[in-house]
Amino acid sequence: MPRRVAGGSLVGVAVTLVICLSGCGSTGENVEGTSQTTAGTPGTTTITAVTTSTTTSTATTAPVRPVTLVFPRPTATDFEFVPVQREIPTTGQAEVAALQLLVAGPTTDEMATQQLINPFDRSPGTRVLSVTIADGTATADFSRKLLGYGGGSAAVRAIGESITETLKRFPGVTKVVILVEGQPDLLQP
Repeated sequence: MPRRVAGGSLVGVAVTLVICLSGCGSTGENVEGTSQTTAGTPGTTTITAVTTSTTTSTATTAPVRPVTLVFPRPTATDFEFVPVQREIPTTGQAEVAALQLLVAGPTTDEMATQQLINPFDRSPGTRVLSVTIADGTATADFSRKLLGYGGGSAAVRAIGESITETLKRFPGVTKVVILVEGQPDLLQP
């Protein structure tokens, strides 16, 4: 039986990024309007946010799990695809969360140190609508904004391979189908 979970919006991507990027293990004093992350149990992220000028705060612990994203790195003639480890919340559908992080792109550090690029840079506003997995095939449905890349075989390869190789990192996924608002074969040069 296929499983299908709606993808969410850019807000979901932003929340996921905040959760993923906040687990740095630093400590320090809170200043009004800032947030503090403290080291916690391995595999969890603790987020502390200052909510008023009287330093009232709320702490939330969200369990996370590792996930591998695959980003392109340009070579002299093509791309090579580089796996990058990130963390996603254990709640929700992992495949959707992974694709949301993929669409958000590599971190500034990953771009600087590994020369990774964001294949979705020319497709701003792209959203993951859903991921369905059945019989070893992951079907990923994206918003029409995905087609904003402007054409070209290099762009199609960078986008398509990043999605495909990221989803193939999940157990049981051997094939990937990319849809745009339910339509196949729209990701073309």
